[in-house]
Amino acid sequence: SETYGPHAHLRIEINYVKRGSCILHLEDESVLFREGDIMIILSNVPHTFEAGQQGTTLLQLEFLPEIFSMFGPHDRFGSFSVFTRENRLIRICNHIRMMRVIQRIINELNGRAEYFQNLVVLYYAELLLLIYRHLDEIYVPMGANESLRHAIAFIRAHVDEDIKVSDVSANIG
Repeated sequence: SETYGPHAHLRIEINYVKRGSCILHLEDESVLFREGDIMIILSNVPHTFEAGQQGTTLLQLEFLPEIFSMFGPHDRFGSFSVFTRENRLIRICNHIRMMRVIQRIINELNGRAEYFQNLVVLYYAELLLLIYRHLDEIYVPMGANESLRHAIAFIRAHVDEDIKVSDVSANIG
């Protein structure tokens, strides 16, 4: 039941709840995280951790999204569109692949074998792609028809543009 905070980080924070549970308190909401959950907290978001009564073990990573700039300005990494004020807190439940990537990053950082920095950047890239995939899956209803899926894909691909309903309609026919 210990608390840590309130505090905020310059970096994006990713926590994997390895054991126990905790409550993350933001300014206007509190979210319970259990064993197997992943929380992604945007930069500069004030928050407080409250450990569960049985204790909590977290695997924690922090990073600046600029780490992905080496992949070039023309790909999806350039916009960092996952990391927006609307997504100040992302909760992902029981995603084994993400958990394994987080563990690989921690192993490389702890081991510091030759070229570990390169592997860490690649693992962060893998983690970001898995986050994008996950968000794509949860933001599109499972039973959505193909027209709706195409419309959502078009909107996501052009999110930084001034698109209109007629643009979406024309694209999906």
